[in-house]
Amino acid sequence: MTNSEKQEDRKETPEYKNVQKHKLSRYINSKYQDSVFKDLFKSRENLLGLYRVLHPEDVLVTEKDMELITIKNVLSNGVYNDVAFQVKGRLIVLMEHQSSINWNMPLRLLVYYAEEVMGYLRKEGESLHQKEKILLPSAEFYVVYSGNEKWDVKELRLSDSFEENNGFLELLVKIIHKNDYKESILDDYLTFIYKVKENMEIYGRDEENIRRSVLEAIGYCIKNNILAGYLEERQREVFGMLMNEISVDEFGEIRAREARKEGREEGRREFIINMYRKGYTLEQIAGVTEKSLEEIKALIADRESMLTI
Repeated sequence: MTNSEKQEDRKETPEYKNVQKHKLSRYINSKYQDSVFKDLFKSRENLLGLYRVLHPEDVLVTEKDMELITIKNVLSNGVYNDVAFQVKGRLIVLMEHQSSINWNMPLRLLVYYAEEVMGYLRKEGESLHQKEKILLPSAEFYVVYSGNEKWDVKELRLSDSFEENNGFLELLVKIIHKNDYKESILDDYLTFIYKVKENMEIYGRDEENIRRSVLEAIGYCIKNNILAGYLEERQREVFGMLMNEISVDEFGEIRAREARKEGREEGRREFIINMYRKGYTLEQIAGVTEKSLEEIKALIADRESMLTI
């Protein structure tokens, strides 16, 4: 198959057509695959600031004590929102940014932690079959939530996911909301994200207005000294990453709405067929469903043809 034939074949798939209809689709799978959240904390200075938000008592830790960890994203939707780092080899911190409610974060982070533990064992040359006890770094798990839905939860526990009470396995995830850590790098990040969302509510969610919302939020934060240094230095990259994130979220919402619409339409079709089978006239069905006689006839004929195949 030639490249042109492959392109033509791709264009014929329903999923590709749906992506093409979405004006923001050109940002999906762009070169900006990292999230703003992950990019922000690639800096050791910002990473230290993040750690000190969580552990203000640990005043002796320096930037040199911080080590970023790269973990395989086996459950990601394509936009990587995770930040993982190790402190002096004694503590592993796994943190994710979530713009939607996700009750499965303990399970998700358990999978990521298991991936990191296996990497740690390989790095240290340890074996699960050895006689000596393996000492692992401590671990902490966090989710930074920036969604529009109200979610007052402060903690999630893996044990809540078991069908029956199970006291043998536990993993605690702390949920961080805006204003939980005022005047910190985490709160500055959430202020920026919520400013973008606030602008989108004012201007609209088409591509032009989303671009405007992002650019105005960047300008607002720089002017008000909110992540100013980072945004000034990485303005172009931040714009691209954020447009990519919003595109994925917006397209996901569009697909969800389409699925709900398809589900409702399928329900209407089944309702019409059931009325017909129970002996209602086409005129009666049309009166109840507000469908034309031609639409009802076509639906019944289509269903009967399927049954005779």
